[in-house]
Amino acid sequence: YCDTAVSLFPKSEWGVECAKLRSQITAPRIRPSRAVRFMAPQHEELMGVEYANLDRLHLRIIKEPAKYMSDEQLAKQKALREWTVDVPRPDAYGEASAAFALPALPTGKYRLLLAPTANFAKGMAYAELHVTDIALRYTDDGRGLVVDRTTGAPVAGQQVQLVQPKQYYPKQDERLLQTVVTAADGTYRFDSIPPRY
Repeated sequence: YCDTAVSLFPKSEWGVECAKLRSQITAPRIRPSRAVRFMAPQHEELMGVEYANLDRLHLRIIKEPAKYMSDEQLAKQKALREWTVDVPRPDAYGEASAAFALPALPTGKYRLLLAPTANFAKGMAYAELHVTDIALRYTDDGRGLVVDRTTGAPVAGQQVQLVQPKQYYPKQDERLLQTVVTAADGTYRFDSIPPRY
């Protein structure tokens, strides 16, 4: 019905609204299964993605920016890795899911960019990749345990930071709130916990 309304009455309110609706329904959509992914250094990992209206994903890994960047600025950052993944196209504008391998990376913070086009100009999604050899378990009361990601052994003397995450709306950079060091058994405790950390 949208095609008919747009072709017969393109400037009418109904025709304009139908054109917007058609554009929303047919636009490529990408959503990573996790907004933040933790990985062991130098190990490939699987990453899931949900998508619609496309049959190829364009993927790029960049260093995690220290400050807020718009999608346009992110797309201009130097790619550390870049590749494409062909995925089965869903039927009738429906959504589908797939998984692909993330390459092995050295320790550090990265951003995975996912886009329907090679120029990463529109419809981009992203996920943060934290590559580390430690794992952290924590509770809402500020207590936690740091262990080796591979062996599960407690890690003593590890610095742990409580950080207020960066926000995009309103724009705010990441902010360090507290720093503690783990005990011999790998445990730690923060003095006070803000509502969002």
